[in-house]
Parts: sequence; structure tokens; C-alpha cells
Amino acid sequence: SKSFADECGGVLTNIVEKQIVSDLACVGGFGFASAAAFQRAQEKVRAASNSATRAGNGPGRVFTSHVALQMLVEETVFRVIKVPTFEDWKTAEAWAANSQQYKNVLMHLDGVLVRPKQTWLAAAIREMADQPASLAPHFEPIAENVAAFRAAVTSVKSARAVVLSSLSEASRPAVAAMLKEFNIPCDSLVLGCSAVGSTFLLAHDTLHIQPHAAGSLTSAVATPSA
Repeated sequence: SKSFADECGGVLTNIVEKQIVSDLACVGGFGFASAAAFQRAQEKVRAASNSATRAGNGPGRVFTSHVALQMLVEETVFRVIKVPTFEDWKTAEAWAANSQQYKNVLMHLDGVLVRPKQTWLAAAIREMADQPASLAPHFEPIAENVAAFRAAVTSVKSARAVVLSSLSEASRPAVAAMLKEFNIPCDSLVLGCSAVGSTFLLAHDTLHIQPHAAGSLTSAVATPSA
């Protein structure tokens, strides 16, 4: 059920789906220079597959390895990274059960975890060119939302807390200092995000978006998918 590959000097030279052509099995990790390059290649592969299927000569299914092979033919260079171990869950149900242990919990900072004090606007104008050490003096935590966010993160053994904000990248040190002062969990801080009127949790690739009232948090349970 895997693809197998050949390499020379750490560079991919061939990849074949479900045929053992070497002792290197692909564990499913692929990287592409751009989504556009991948899209162009997969469209070519899909068109060829559809033609073969209509003629009764093809399987009809397109795998990522087929796209990688098409790009190899077009002289794209893929670097091979070997891994020492590999775990195969075999079924979607087994994968879902295992992935429940690992979740990314995403939460918006602006208006959800913190709210600005009245001093914020004047301070922002005054300190536009010189970011403060911390934004904590100009914001206040929304205690019930911070508590709910912390509970969501700690409820899963290996959860990661991801905080998003519309504040600029230049304010990263000041935002990070504020999160620390307010005891808001944060494993990854993403700045420059557009402000949205929702609170959301993400577990792997399953996204649940729920509207929230100002200063309130609506809980969500996200179920991972394979």
C-alpha cells in the first residue's frame, strides 16, 4: 500500500506507487516548492489518468507519488530525507483514535483573550515608532476566556496552544511579554492575521468555527480526520 523510491546522492531518481522497486519505502512526507507547481503537475497526471481510464488501461486513482514522478520527468529536484522509524495505523479509525492525543488549539487574541484599555489608542499612537516592552499595561485579560483556552489546551496530553492576532510582526516581543504576564498559554504566536468574528479550535485538519459575542468564548469539540 506504499510507494517505493530510488535515490542517488540524496536526490530522488524514481518513485513508483505500490511496486517494490527498491528498499526505500515512502512514508508519505512530500514537500513542494509551491502549491502552483503541484497543481500544474497533478492536473497533467489527472488528465492522463482520466484518458487511460476511458480507454480501459488505467487504474483511475491519482496518488501524490504520481505527481512527484510527473515533476521528476519535468526535471524537478526532490531531496530524499531518510527516517529511522515509521508507524502505520492501517485504518482511518486507528488514526483518529491516535490523533486524539495531539491537537492544535487555535485562539484569537484580539477581543477574545484580551481587550484593550482606554489608554491603548493614545499609547499606540505615541509608541508607534518605539514598541513597548509589553502590551500588558494597555490590555486586560478576559478571565473566563483565558481559563477556557487554558482548559482546552491542558485537556489533551500533547496539545499545542496557537494564538493569533491582527497586531503587527513588529509587536511580537511586546505581545509575547503580555501573554506571559497574563499567563496565557502560547506555543506558537501568529501575527498579522485578519480580525474575524469567531473563535475556533483546530484538531489536525478538522476546523470548527463558532461565532462568539464580545468577551465570550464558545467551546467546541473537534474530531480529527485521517
